[in-house]
Amino acid sequence: MRDDSPAERRYWISKVEEMRKQMDQEELERRRKAATPPASPVKAMAGAGQPLPV
Repeated sequence: MRDDSPAERRYWISKVEEMRKQMDQEELERRRKAATPPASPVKAMAGAGQPLPV
């Protein structure tokens, strides 16, 4: 058994909240990236097609 002092409890609570915020931030970035790609592959293909004839 581990003896949880109030200070230790606060440490772990803050640690968990920090991880949760980080995960939320990563989820937002993932959604933002997921919303962006449909436009970028088209641009990449169009851009890749132009240099070939030259």
